[in-house]
Amino acid sequence: MTYNKLQSILPTDSEIHFKTDCSQFFLDNNLSISDYSKYKFILFEYTIDNWTDTINSLNSNNIDYTIKTDDWNLDYILINK
Repeated sequence: MTYNKLQSILPTDSEIHFKTDCSQFFLDNNLSISDYSKYKFILFEYTIDNWTDTINSLNSNNIDYTIKTDDWNLDYILINK
């Protein structure tokens, strides 16, 4: 999955982050970035206007993802490579 491909299928309000650019997120949540090696992108709940549309787009395009919750009880989506 490329950034451009992902961007083309998600609603325009979805902000895509490369996992490698989110080191502060991993530090803040006491997570080891190496435990997330199978993921390439992260979508944070607080940077998406319509969470449901984003999930629906991922599902309708058969994108493999995982939803987790951080230490502040906010969801984030991890998208596989």
